[in-house]
Amino acid sequence: MLEHKPFIFLSAIVLVLIVVLTLGVSRLVGAQGEPPPLRQSAATSLGPNLLANPSFDDNPGGGYYFRMPNSLIPVKWYRWDVSRPGGLNPIPEFIDGGSVHHNACYPEPPPGGLCTDMIPKNHSLGYIKYGGTYIAGAWQPVQVTPCLDYQFAGYVRTDESGYRPKLGIDPTGWKTAARPGDFACPLPNEETGEPGVQCYREHFAYESDMPTSTVWSPPFPYDPPAPPIVWRGPISVTTEALSTSITVWTYSAPSETGSQSTYWDYLSLYQVPRQTPLAPNGLVLAPDLSLNPTVVTGTPTQIQWTTSQPAFSQVFYRLHSTSTVSVTLSLTPTVYLPIVGRSSYVSVDDFAYHTEPTSDMATTHSASLSGLEAGTAYDYMVMVRQFGGSTCVSTGSMIGTFTTP
Repeated sequence: MLEHKPFIFLSAIVLVLIVVLTLGVSRLVGAQGEPPPLRQSAATSLGPNLLANPSFDDNPGGGYYFRMPNSLIPVKWYRWDVSRPGGLNPIPEFIDGGSVHHNACYPEPPPGGLCTDMIPKNHSLGYIKYGGTYIAGAWQPVQVTPCLDYQFAGYVRTDESGYRPKLGIDPTGWKTAARPGDFACPLPNEETGEPGVQCYREHFAYESDMPTSTVWSPPFPYDPPAPPIVWRGPISVTTEALSTSITVWTYSAPSETGSQSTYWDYLSLYQVPRQTPLAPNGLVLAPDLSLNPTVVTGTPTQIQWTTSQPAFSQVFYRLHSTSTVSVTLSLTPTVYLPIVGRSSYVSVDDFAYHTEPTSDMATTHSASLSGLEAGTAYDYMVMVRQFGGSTCVSTGSMIGTFTTP
């Protein structure tokens, strides 16, 4: 019996190593095949996800609707591609990336490679083209509050590198032209997902025909390992809404021929703390005579004012200048025209100091000025950013002067 103990001992060690290696591989496989995180912390801190059907798992109307020639589109989303004149280079197939076929290991690994993508996934937005390149994606219009900042984010997986995946927000709420009665209409209603009577144009002749007002994230440097094909991200873009609606876009454009697949999942749109300057170009329309600020001198000195519409606000101030500046004009276009062009604007760079922009929109405003010297004259200008009926505009008050006690 004693001579068998070394064999039993070695067998036990080998068994333990096999179990450990098996668990390690299974954990690696599980980690590689898992869907991207749900960003619960962001959802908790930033409020609700404003997208309809953001993970492509909602099921009203069957979850996906059919569009010619061979596409399944998630409800409340709309397809687009660049299809050059003459029908050249269209993308023929949008798919449910969580369907049975696409739960398989795809693309297949090289001989002897480990398939780590066999775990069933949730639904996703996918599109495929065999034997050629494409420029394509999906879009969705969203109702928002103008002049607030919004962040669009999501995860992507592609077959290879070179797809240049990115996300975009059109802050003006641009939509493709509606074409009632188009072939294969109707599309689902964009609010309910139920069948409606409206079709949107799905093809752009050239990429330059897409809305130029769209703000895009930088192209994501997707470099998939081989294998597995895994989710990467988040990709995100943030901008200010310039209307009561915005349009979000997914985009990918593989540069190589062959079987080209793109998948998007776990998209989100949140209203985020303001990141856009109140005067994005540094210039403020002035004066807005409806702004009539009041100075309350004391410790600290305060500027108070009201607006007819909810607005963000800020105060710019500087030491009062009593010197007289003499300007000699030369009647040449290079000198004369820029001076005329500036006559309706004030540059925020003309002021040495400013308060921080308010974090919330309001109609009653107050700002405390810091760093003031006693018995000193200061110039000041109130600036607000508000929705002007068709877009967000920055306006300023008349430049006033006050003297500290």
